[in-house]
Amino acid sequence: MFCSECGTKNEKGAQFCEKCGAKLEVEETESKSAKKSVQKNKDKQPMPKQKKLIIGLVALCAVALIALYAIGSSITKPENIVKDYMDAMVKKDYAKLYDYMVDVKTGDTTFVSKDVFVNLAKENDKTKIVNYTVGAVTYDVGKLTGTVKVSYTSEGSSSAKEIDVKLKKSDKKAYLIFDKWVLADVQTESSLVKDFEIKVPTGSKVTFSGVDVSKSYLSKEKTSDTYDVYVLPQVFSSKAVIKTTLKSGIVIEDTYTPSEYYKTYTARLSSSNISESLKKQMVEQSKKDLKDIYEGVLSNTEFSKLNNKNFDSDLSKSYSSYLSSITSSSRKLTKFEITKAEYSSLSSTSDNAVRLGLKITYNYSVVYKSGDTEATKDKETYDYVYLTYDMSGKEYKLKEVSSLPTYFSIY
Repeated sequence: MFCSECGTKNEKGAQFCEKCGAKLEVEETESKSAKKSVQKNKDKQPMPKQKKLIIGLVALCAVALIALYAIGSSITKPENIVKDYMDAMVKKDYAKLYDYMVDVKTGDTTFVSKDVFVNLAKENDKTKIVNYTVGAVTYDVGKLTGTVKVSYTSEGSSSAKEIDVKLKKSDKKAYLIFDKWVLADVQTESSLVKDFEIKVPTGSKVTFSGVDVSKSYLSKEKTSDTYDVYVLPQVFSSKAVIKTTLKSGIVIEDTYTPSEYYKTYTARLSSSNISESLKKQMVEQSKKDLKDIYEGVLSNTEFSKLNNKNFDSDLSKSYSSYLSSITSSSRKLTKFEITKAEYSSLSSTSDNAVRLGLKITYNYSVVYKSGDTEATKDKETYDYVYLTYDMSGKEYKLKEVSSLPTYFSIY
């Protein structure tokens, strides 16, 4: 180390020149240089792990937000909404279709619920879509509504069909930031059938589209001694199964489409809504009742003395009339035997009764005058007869008979 004043060489680390006593500056420079080296080494120290983790998380969140935005933007596009809707159509995912096609939030939703919608769709949806294509959206003025054209083919059909799926922009946002598009042609409170009435024989149990109708829907004002009237607050205008179980256990099952013009359904027995087993049961009962009637007529027995618990007191009028016709005839009926009874028809009457039509095949014998002597004629023939039964009780009772044969041919 040399002195800058006199040039004398000094020992390393000396602060003053040993010859002239001047302060040596080299040491300070070396010190500064050493400090710089220390500072440089200090600056090159590795970054703390916590700081690295924070920076990594921030970067990851930024990437995730960008990805989520891209996904959300794609999902909420009108074309993709329609595609998702068509996928549900193809898969017959009726629960998902309910969310697309029904918007009912107020009033009693018992009969417009998702379960009811699914039941109705299963009953009525006969179309099976096998493939489809979704076109681009065409926006209307203001971009508040749009139309997406869909082309599809159904199973068993070689030609494609086209439909326009209408959408509208909701006043709510999807995922808080995206425009929310919904189907425009949906069933809302205003498009449902209000106060739909179901009129059934007194004491019957009713099921509408798989939902038991409770007594809370019974209208006291419209119910009478003959009929119970239930009022359902709102129902879909779609073909529904209405099942009525009478007190006797007989089940009436009909399909009915409620509408603003057809807001009342009345349960009536007919050939189309009862089972074959019930038809057979009623025919057998009628055959037995007719047998007891003819036994009474042949023995000239008054109605009050007939021993048949299935006879209603109202039957006395038609029985007495028929008995009078037979006994007043010049030809005496001595035998009447039904060999076969076949179901012909069934209809309800206005007073909650059922008129059963039968084709009966029977053998009969009549005694008649042939000149001055009596002769007997035996013959087999057939006729159509009608029996009216009261269905309001736990058992159906015979209250009227008509078209019973009064003329017995001898030829």
